[in-house]
Amino acid sequence: IRPLLMCVRGLVGPKGNQGDMGLIGQPGPCSPAIQSAFSACVNESFPQENMPIPFPHVVTNRQGHFNPLKGMYMAPVNGTYVFSFNLAAPISQSVIDEASAWIKSNIQCI
Repeated sequence: IRPLLMCVRGLVGPKGNQGDMGLIGQPGPCSPAIQSAFSACVNESFPQENMPIPFPHVVTNRQGHFNPLKGMYMAPVNGTYVFSFNLAAPISQSVIDEASAWIKSNIQCI
């Protein structure tokens, strides 16, 4: 039979070396990037001048940022956006007098 020893806490020793890196954990939560895209077309000749053109045929508009009845796109966040469009004239029309597009940022033409 061993005698019961009384323990006394000693002084704190020096700091040890850094341990090895642990295992890689699961990725943390992140917010998804805001996406915005649409594709629409119109087959109307000579739309009203200086007015937004309605685009009745929508190919895609998943986020709903484009209003086809008003022909207006509302950007969900500030940033740089890329727009492309195609103009076509019938073969019988040899010259197009003028074709232009206005892009507005809020109420300012850019």
